[in-house]
Amino acid sequence: MKRITLLLIFSLLILAGCSWKSQPIVVNETEVNVYFGMKGNQAVDFEKRIIEFENDKDKYTKAVKQVIDGPKDTNKFEINMNKNTKVLACDIEKGSLTVNLSKDFDIFENNVQKTISVASIVNTLLQFTEVEKVRITIEGNELLLPDGKPYGYMNEIFKDLSGLEPKEIVLYFADSQAMFVVPEKRTINVSKSVGMEDLLKSIVEELIKGPTTEGLYKTIPPEVKINNVVVEGDLARIDFSIEMQTKHWRGAAGEQMTVASLTNTLTEFPNIKRVLFTVDGEPMNIEHMYIEEPLTRMEDVIKR
Repeated sequence: MKRITLLLIFSLLILAGCSWKSQPIVVNETEVNVYFGMKGNQAVDFEKRIIEFENDKDKYTKAVKQVIDGPKDTNKFEINMNKNTKVLACDIEKGSLTVNLSKDFDIFENNVQKTISVASIVNTLLQFTEVEKVRITIEGNELLLPDGKPYGYMNEIFKDLSGLEPKEIVLYFADSQAMFVVPEKRTINVSKSVGMEDLLKSIVEELIKGPTTEGLYKTIPPEVKINNVVVEGDLARIDFSIEMQTKHWRGAAGEQMTVASLTNTLTEFPNIKRVLFTVDGEPMNIEHMYIEEPLTRMEDVIKR
């Protein structure tokens, strides 16, 4: 009797195990806008698709695969991307999403195709509310712009690319000793009709991304957001999020580099003579400096 009871329990455990293993994986479903270059590659637009996914990482991967597969309406859209491209990984941390693609992605007939393909992926992923910015890497290495510099993280891609023009800017970053700031030239694409306030915002966003030159260092914490930019005559007012104070690495030298890099970057424009920095509307007060009056260009801390 005891032997029969043990066999019965063992059989039930086996059946329970089989039942557990056969449980289906929970699959989510959502509608997404998948972006492609329109005929002539002067702009991007989207087709609606339904994707099924198990989790967020799977969702991002499935969305990018839809972009790689290409448009259904080939009369409306161009086919720009190499369909052999594979999505190697999608990793997100605090709103920053990195998409790692195989080297097949970085094969284009011209730079316009590349720009459109990057715009297609970034716009497709930015529709997810938890994604604040997107970076594309190729087998773990930064995807490079035509000028050889990395794209880095992108939080906006113009949908109408015919209205863009390249603009060379000068950014200032800290040297290895945090004693001087050093200029770094960079080319960005901006709208042909961009106003000064939007242009300055784009430039400070580039400053937040950090340098591409070896031996130079960031001066602004990457978590910092720009709340507002106002230009009044020769004065530029920049209001930052609270992270400028809570995430700053502090120290007198680090704080000096932050202020010097911002001030000298913004006063590269002849019409901007003074700058004033605030944090959530209050005077910027990281640790050692309490900034309540406008600052002027700091030539003495620029390394020549």
